[in-house]
Amino acid sequence: MLLYVTEDCMRKWGTLFFQISMTSGGVTYTPLPNEIVLDNLKAHALLEEFRILYPQFANKNDQFQASDSKNDDSLSNAKWIVPEHIVQFLRLRYASSLEELVYRSSRLVKGRIARRPPNQVSVDEGEKLLKLLGLAPTPKNARNVLERIGLWSVHQNIEAEVAGLRRPFSNEASEEAFRLLNQRGNVFDSDADRRVDLTHLVSYAIDSEFASEIDDAISIESLENGRERIWIHIADVGRWISPNSELAREAKERTSTVHMPDLRVPMLPESLSSKLLSLAAPTETSVSALSCGVELDASGEIASYQLCMSKIKPAKRLTYHKVDNLLQTASRSAVFSNASSSAESPEVNSAVVAEQKQPCHECEPQLLHDIARLNTLAQSRFAYRQRHGAVDGFLRDKTDLSISAKMEGLPPAETWSLSGYFTWANRSSVALVTEYMFMMSHCAGLFAVNHSIPVIFRTQKDALPSDALNLQPNETPFLRTHRLLPLMNQTRDSIAPGHHLSSGSHNYVSCTSPIRRYQDLYNHYLLKHALRWLHHHHASSTTRMLSPNVSIPFNSNDWKDLDPMNRTVATKARLIRQAVVRREEYWSRIFLSKLVQDSPTPVTFDAIVLGKVSASLQSDSQDEDDGTNNEDIANDEGKEDDVVVKRSPEGTSVTKSVRKRPRSSHSPTAFEKMNIEEGLYVASIPAIGSARKITLYAPRSRFGELAAGSAIRATLHRSRQPNSFKVLLPESLSEEDLPDAIRRNLL
Repeated sequence: MLLYVTEDCMRKWGTLFFQISMTSGGVTYTPLPNEIVLDNLKAHALLEEFRILYPQFANKNDQFQASDSKNDDSLSNAKWIVPEHIVQFLRLRYASSLEELVYRSSRLVKGRIARRPPNQVSVDEGEKLLKLLGLAPTPKNARNVLERIGLWSVHQNIEAEVAGLRRPFSNEASEEAFRLLNQRGNVFDSDADRRVDLTHLVSYAIDSEFASEIDDAISIESLENGRERIWIHIADVGRWISPNSELAREAKERTSTVHMPDLRVPMLPESLSSKLLSLAAPTETSVSALSCGVELDASGEIASYQLCMSKIKPAKRLTYHKVDNLLQTASRSAVFSNASSSAESPEVNSAVVAEQKQPCHECEPQLLHDIARLNTLAQSRFAYRQRHGAVDGFLRDKTDLSISAKMEGLPPAETWSLSGYFTWANRSSVALVTEYMFMMSHCAGLFAVNHSIPVIFRTQKDALPSDALNLQPNETPFLRTHRLLPLMNQTRDSIAPGHHLSSGSHNYVSCTSPIRRYQDLYNHYLLKHALRWLHHHHASSTTRMLSPNVSIPFNSNDWKDLDPMNRTVATKARLIRQAVVRREEYWSRIFLSKLVQDSPTPVTFDAIVLGKVSASLQSDSQDEDDGTNNEDIANDEGKEDDVVVKRSPEGTSVTKSVRKRPRSSHSPTAFEKMNIEEGLYVASIPAIGSARKITLYAPRSRFGELAAGSAIRATLHRSRQPNSFKVLLPESLSEEDLPDAIRRNLL
């Protein structure tokens, strides 16, 4: 009996006082130092205190959440606060273990998109804590504990953690950025004598009001021969960040700036990207750019182009909304239709502006004239591209939902503010900017092909079916856009030029966002190297409209460390894309939840039927143990193969290998087999972002067969999962009209 009690005590308390090790002679108990024993006893006492109090925490918080939901304040997180000494202890000893338990179950990890090495020791510690609390060792319980004790926000961004997006800049990169900012007057510009002075032009940077990285702008120049030249300016990041610098290596590691509704992670330090590198830098008298001057003929074809390094005045910032207002103002004036042939059009327009009731403010005559002419030339170029196979014009009939979520305070008493706005992708201002970014990318591609510059091209599917662009019977442009989007292949990176279906270009080089995309920055480095070589060997080439077709020597070994076309960078880019998609989906559900909760009456929308529901609809209950906030997002494992492109040491040949990803199989359930009979359709709600697909229930017995394109007024209903929406019902139906099988699976 004494031996049993001793073994039982040692099993329960031995690790507090002894270091236990197994030897050939049996178990050895080595006394621990007094200070370690004291720490172990304190930890044991805190765990016991937490174990006793946790059920009270959970009950109080659950009661608060229940009453909170009745008060329509789902974004607040005011909870019964855990004593600080317990929180500090759990933060040091168990937070990482519980977090690891949640991260391990993320779909980004389970789908092998994020390749996080498993830390089983840490996971075991987290499971032990959950068992001590009387909870099953699941990711959901781990998340609940982290939220209830205030270590995590109720809207914790798991995707960012799994993707490793919160990593701070290295000390070397931060110090380099600090030196550039504080000693920019002493940073030598090695290209100063090669820069074309364009400071006589007014440049316009058109972007959203939330944009902070201003890396593109446009200008228009009247020539002596009566023609006009369009200038597209892109921030010359290489003026400040050399190819082999620590900041360039950091940019390659991050691959791009990441935008989520509740998080923004810059590719380059914010102090640089929004100030020194920006084309709208307010403290500079001039800014450095990579500029392209283009002249169009009457048909919209590029008659000539000039790529050069330049200096321009800081760009004038314009929002999409203001440009739309300017274009509306311009369209009401007949003067703008022949502005290109009237040298005095700004003065004439001044009288027009004074007479008209303007929808915008600060409508300067020169601004109106420039924007109107840029838009006219953009439309001419767009029409030319459409005649030569570009399809982007058929993909613009869609809406987008942009959401911003901001947290104030710290968990567990943080509050969230949420805002959102809807936009049509075919608005005039967006089309104008898109046209000139396509033009810049096309001209950079022509320049690269003419001079054998080993840039990275963007390619896309060669062609669509012959009748794909035609409107089908009873089809609207909106429906055509949604029919075409699945047919469009994802863009691929290649060291050889190829067809870029959206723009119609066969030489498309992404180079318009060097502040926020590493691939664009890499292409800038190569283009600038070529311009320097041409300036040295053909001094007139930077001022001629068309440079001579001279092959420029490149040593691939000088650039291989910068090359973004490797598996590591490609994998990180794919991980970021998937993380952003999942986070946007999560916040769109929260936004819709607030939209419904804040309305005293049922919220109805005009829904568009896209087609019948597929046989892959699954219940959320199958994903019960997923610790993420994305219960209704299907795992995309198996949808995309990994394509790896390798250069030869000389950079002259390409090896392309495709690793097939395993395809998931799914057997239709009885519920899925009856979908067609029960009248389940896939629908879109343009008012909340047409890319979001929602299930519509409209039984054939009451509504007949709904064809694709049918419009129906419907009410949005929530599913059982928090902040998740699964079904639309026509106004004349209620949840009670749903068959039990559908209600169980969808609600």
